[in-house]
Amino acid sequence: MNNSKIFVNGLQRSGTNFATSIFDNVTDCVHPYHKHSIRDETIPVNCNKVFCIIKNPYAWVESICFRNQVDIKKYFPSYKLHNEKDYFGPHQINLKELCRLYKDFYISWITFDKTELIHYEDLLIKYRKKNIPYNNDWDPARTKTYLKYEAPLIPQKEKNIITNTLGEELFKRINYPIK
Repeated sequence: MNNSKIFVNGLQRSGTNFATSIFDNVTDCVHPYHKHSIRDETIPVNCNKVFCIIKNPYAWVESICFRNQVDIKKYFPSYKLHNEKDYFGPHQINLKELCRLYKDFYISWITFDKTELIHYEDLLIKYRKKNIPYNNDWDPARTKTYLKYEAPLIPQKEKNIITNTLGEELFKRINYPIK
């Protein structure tokens, strides 16, 4: 794949840093492309492949709402992610808007013919015992919950909101089970 342009992207907290570390260690052709951006029409013509990293929706919501909201509110200002009256978790994230962002982001990329959707959990299975660097805030104890598609901090009522907001069709397209 010499001179190939491969782009790695995904939403914040979806495993893009881990994926980039993997590709950096096994190939010399990774160039991040607007790592956390919804796809637009300015993708360079020399882009051969887009590896779009995705995390189970329930685990991703848990990660954003309870562990580290990162810069998601600032990065996606058109989404009303902060709402003092209607929020979920200590970071006060609007759950429906967060799900709308997740859906919009991944639909924008999976409709692009050069995109290959890669489950974060599959990367964990394949590379977790190799010497691939993780983020500084990686907690190896979470590996089992990710691999079981669990999100223990998300009550069933909120899981139902996630399921209904994303819709069964998206779950089928991204190949994740509904909880």
